[in-house]
Amino acid sequence: MIGSTQPTIQSIETGRLPLSEAFAFALERATGISHQWLLENNPRRRPVTSTGKPWTPDCYPLAQEGGYEIAEEIHLIPRIRLLRFYCLARLVADELGYKGTVATNFNSILEKATLDLLGTISDKKLRVSIHEQAIEITLVPGNAGTLKMVLADARNLVRISREHSKRVAADNVRAAERAIKAQSRRQANRLDPARSE
Repeated sequence: MIGSTQPTIQSIETGRLPLSEAFAFALERATGISHQWLLENNPRRRPVTSTGKPWTPDCYPLAQEGGYEIAEEIHLIPRIRLLRFYCLARLVADELGYKGTVATNFNSILEKATLDLLGTISDKKLRVSIHEQAIEITLVPGNAGTLKMVLADARNLVRISREHSKRVAADNVRAAERAIKAQSRRQANRLDPARSE
C-alpha cells in the first residue's frame, strides 16, 4: 500500500523504530488518517483526517483517489522556503565574498532575519531554547545534526518536487486529451453541420 516492508511496519508498531514524518505522510496519503494524529501516537484519541474531522472507513476511498496528497506539500512549504532562503543567502555570500559581506552588512541582515524568526514564537523560554538548539547544532564540531536536518529537508523537497511534476504532467496530458477531443468535435461539426444541431 505505501511501498514499505512488513518488518518495517511491525518495527514501527512495536516501537523499535520511530515513525518518521515522511512515513506518516505516506500513511496519510494511503489511508486518509492525519499524519499529525499518527505522529502523536495516542491510541486513546480517535483517528482524524488532515482537516481534523473524525476519520471513518469512508475516507479510505478518497485517499486512494489522491484526495490527501496535497497535505504534505502544504506542510513542507515553510521548509521549502527556508531551503530556498539558504540557497539565496549562500549564493549572495559567495558573490560578495568576505569583504563584500562586511561592506554590505550582510551578517547584520542575517541576524535581523534570525531575530524576526525567533520573534514569531510567543513563549520566551521556548524561543531561547530553540535559539540555543540552533547554536548547538551548528557550532559543535562534528555534530551531524545540522547535516541530517538539512539533508532530510532536501530529500523531502526533491521527492515532493518529483511527485508534483508527475501530477502536473498527468494533468497536462489530460488537458491535452480534452483539447484534442474538443478540436475533433469542432472539426466534425464543421464537416457535418447536421451533427451540431
